[in-house]
Amino acid sequence: MLAAYQELTEQLRRESDQRDAALECSARERLTLMIRSAFKSEIFNQQVLASWVGFWSAAVATPSLASLNRKLYEEYREEMQSLVEAIAIEEGRVIDAKGIARILTALVDGYWLEWALDPEAFKVEEALQDSLEIAERLLRD
Repeated sequence: MLAAYQELTEQLRRESDQRDAALECSARERLTLMIRSAFKSEIFNQQVLASWVGFWSAAVATPSLASLNRKLYEEYREEMQSLVEAIAIEEGRVIDAKGIARILTALVDGYWLEWALDPEAFKVEEALQDSLEIAERLLRD
């Protein structure tokens, strides 16, 4: 099960690596690309999201999965936090980068969970647009 979870994570990282090819972009553009990658069809589909839900459930009772999940989420949030910190520097503002990264990660996870349970609840494009709009609002305030 650990190997399968690791493979799913690697799939997400491959999407991130493709996103990171755009490193000449601004930090704000890279954050947008990071959010978009979470909703790409290679990741945001019934099979992959059902697998994530299964792993999350198993992690509750499996210490090795819980540890791997904690590590992977820390890395993801830290990457997002670094982008938000870079936005603050680029724009000469003070931003709660850690809080924004936590909120955006929870938002994406919430969409993943809800859509895995009911793919008729909303359209993928709606979830993506909502997430981008929330990110913009958080960065504005």
